[in-house]
Amino acid sequence: MGGIYRTTLERIRRQRGGKSKLGIAVLRSLSQAGRALNIDELYHSLAVSQEGRDLNIKKVPSIQTLLGSCLGLVTFDRETSTVRLVHGTSIAPQGNTPGTALGPSPMATYQSLLNFL
Repeated sequence: MGGIYRTTLERIRRQRGGKSKLGIAVLRSLSQAGRALNIDELYHSLAVSQEGRDLNIKKVPSIQTLLGSCLGLVTFDRETSTVRLVHGTSIAPQGNTPGTALGPSPMATYQSLLNFL
């Protein structure tokens, strides 16, 4: 991963409030999917509670807030209603292994989905 992406990830981590956690969650969802996501797919991914069995779309912020929390690494195509990484290789899936750019493995996401189901 290039220096500019590492720097941007560090800036995302330093954001205040829930923006840091939100930005990383968006990047992780897109990275794990390995493709652009329809906005509804991203909303569902972010709405699944890791602790419980709730799917709460109302708690997911607007697309503008989601994009803002990613500090330019994510874009939204209004024509197709898809959200994608600005550059496909900016945050490669290997960033999901423990101790790397995006933190823990996808297992937490899978566990959340299983809890929901």
